[in-house]
Amino acid sequence: MKLSLLLGFQGDDWISADGGGTWIRDGQVYEDNLYVADLLEPLGFDALFQVEHHGSPYHMTSNPLAVLYYMAGRTERLEMGPCVVVLPWNHPLRVAEELSVLDNLLRGRRIHLGVGRGSSPSEYRYLGINQAEARDRFKEGVEILRLALAGGTFSYDGDHYRVEEAT
Repeated sequence: MKLSLLLGFQGDDWISADGGGTWIRDGQVYEDNLYVADLLEPLGFDALFQVEHHGSPYHMTSNPLAVLYYMAGRTERLEMGPCVVVLPWNHPLRVAEELSVLDNLLRGRRIHLGVGRGSSPSEYRYLGINQAEARDRFKEGVEILRLALAGGTFSYDGDHYRVEEAT
């Protein structure tokens, strides 16, 4: 069995310092979560996971890979992964590039990749993306990710994404 942790980075409308409405500032939320993350290796955890959310303090991690980049440089053996990157909210070629960066920063450690469609209408509205397109954007995104991460040069022509001779 492997032991992993998902860092929440939950902001002030979800938690309070004293349980009575004294809210924690955003910077403190980040400091507290990174403090916990720094404890994972010494405590014997195997992996760290991060999630993507936008436009609310529910999870203050708009780019889960950015947090993982940071932690890759602070750890030596933790495996990592986004759980999830919401593909309809991101260009899949950029996601593939960012995963490649993380792969290099982890220097051989395993990446666990989770992708999803997202379900929050408020986050789709916040990002200006039509949620009715989510299924098709997700499908095309997965196809592009697979092509991009397989190596070599590829092109893709879909309804939502076009990629010409990318490597």
